Amino acid sequence: MIVAAAALLAGGARAQEKKEIGGTSVKAGAAVGDAHKERLLHSIERAASPDEHHKLLEPLVGKWNTNAKQWLGGPRPETTTGHAEVKSVFGGRFVQEQYDSVIFGKPFQRQTTMGFDTRTKKFVAASIDTWGTWITVEEGSADATGKVLTLTAQDYDAATGKTRPIKFVYSIDGNDHHVMRVYETIQGKETLTMEVEYKKAK
Repeated sequence: MIVAAAALLAGGARAQEKKEIGGTSVKAGAAVGDAHKERLLHSIERAASPDEHHKLLEPLVGKWNTNAKQWLGGPRPETTTGHAEVKSVFGGRFVQEQYDSVIFGKPFQRQTTMGFDTRTKKFVAASIDTWGTWITVEEGSADATGKVLTLTAQDYDAATGKTRPIKFVYSIDGNDHHVMRVYETIQGKETLTMEVEYKKAK
């Protein structure tokens, strides 16, 4: 947002500068007038205001107990429990999750920031975790009910050296329960590989 705001301000300043240079009393490099700054800042504020899409993420906020299932090739999933805390940040523009668990006896942490991009009209998310050195970037939309978000990302497949699509489906049942499911493309078929159930901590 800093980059976008700076670009908008700089562009406005250049436009204002060109306009003033056309006169006879103003030289190049003149400061942008206060009225012009106010118009630019108003435009930035309008573009940065949360809307009804951001409200769809509010049920995710809180402290949660989690139960996860992972399918690693066999018919029976590996299961693990964990905890998560989700906070609303930057004036309701984003929600940020801190997830902690133990998988195969090793601590696992993940941090995810999710929001809605009012420019592209897409839900977006970015995740990092302690089992990787990359950032997973997701993008997608909500269904007609606003309770199911479907986002997709591209994941690097070390076996093939190519990327493959991953789908994240967030099913929000209410303020006390939601489920995240992960689908990966394996041998050309979309397959459920992980499911994390969130129950509000008492």
